[in-house]
Amino acid sequence: MTRPQHLGSAPPANDRSIDSFALRSYILTMRTAKRPPDQTGVTILKQMQKHEWSFEFPRITDEVDEQLEIAIDWMRYDVRIAKRMFRELIGKYPEHVDAYHHLALTWYRQGNMAKAAKVWKHGTEFALKLFPANFSMKRDRLMWGFLENRPFLRLY
Repeated sequence: MTRPQHLGSAPPANDRSIDSFALRSYILTMRTAKRPPDQTGVTILKQMQKHEWSFEFPRITDEVDEQLEIAIDWMRYDVRIAKRMFRELIGKYPEHVDAYHHLALTWYRQGNMAKAAKVWKHGTEFALKLFPANFSMKRDRLMWGFLENRPFLRLY
């Protein structure tokens, strides 16, 4: 096996966890905002049919997904680089729930179940805060058949 040729963008200088201040500020803004989440440009959970919903991630472009794929490739070769890349994605795109999932997988595969659970929980709680008020976990469904739902469903 050869190492991936492209590392994506440079890893952050600070190897600390997700920028919690920025994340808390964003969550607080989302909680207190008068406008619905679909006007933030971050995450849209839209109703497809009665009780069926689908995610849209307008900021997650093909280029951003390519960065995720590169980080996933690095999981096989150098977990530290992969973790930095996942953290960088989460820092720039806190709605990128697949980045949370794969960061948690790196911890899980290293045998650190507590850190993996913490990342999975953090990502899930963040995503749930973006759900519209009229979404009901008891009544409504996020179907696996909608590809856009799969990142959240893997995380949840």
